[in-house]
Amino acid sequence: MVHLDLLNTDYILYNDPKYKRLHYVRYADDWIIGIRGSKKDAIEIKNCEEKTKISNMDRIKFLGVLMTHVKYYNTPRKSNIIQRGSLKVRFMAPFDDIRIKLYTNKILIKGKPHPKFVWMGYTHKQILKLYNNILRGYLNYYSFVHNYSRLATYLYWVLKGSCGKLLAAKFTLNSIQGVMNKYGKDLSFKELKLVESKEVLGKGKQYKTVETKFYKPDTYIGNYLNFKMNHPYWRTSYEPFRLCNRNHRQYI
Repeated sequence: MVHLDLLNTDYILYNDPKYKRLHYVRYADDWIIGIRGSKKDAIEIKNCEEKTKISNMDRIKFLGVLMTHVKYYNTPRKSNIIQRGSLKVRFMAPFDDIRIKLYTNKILIKGKPHPKFVWMGYTHKQILKLYNNILRGYLNYYSFVHNYSRLATYLYWVLKGSCGKLLAAKFTLNSIQGVMNKYGKDLSFKELKLVESKEVLGKGKQYKTVETKFYKPDTYIGNYLNFKMNHPYWRTSYEPFRLCNRNHRQYI
């Protein structure tokens, strides 16, 4: 009973009317103000009726990043156990928006990786660099989000699948497995380059093997071919911090 009483007792008074906090973030013409306080406080700050929106933090999007917070109480695995969570802000990569971009660029079709045939004329090395640029670009931009590991795993699966299928079509290898059998699990391209340094002067021409690989995020662990997209792990939920947000772009 004492344990249950402790669980039901808040260790922080989130509704304390005397406690207020404000955060301000600005990028170019877009800015957002986060207020830990009442709606009245947000209304007092609001200064532009047309471009300013006041909203609770159910699912706020700013500069392509979703902001939310988890439930204060949750029941991990066992329904008879109540666990306290944190009401701190969580930053999430918007999977729906990312999927739309992948569909628009024809890298993803019907939920599966699709080769980008417009790149067919490029060399093996150039194709790897183009896909690596996309993967690294997303991971660098969303390097701070809480679902980074999930994002890295998903993008790695989609982009490597698209790259593998494109190489299979380019070199008539029939499948991604055929490409991996010939070029390795990282779809590597190897080339010989002349070594130019003071140490090899007078010893004749010497070459070294330079390898260009498909980039693999540090957080990805597992077999690429066994990746399952219908796993519940990919079902992202957003739970309902009040925000005063002014944004004349489509971030809300």
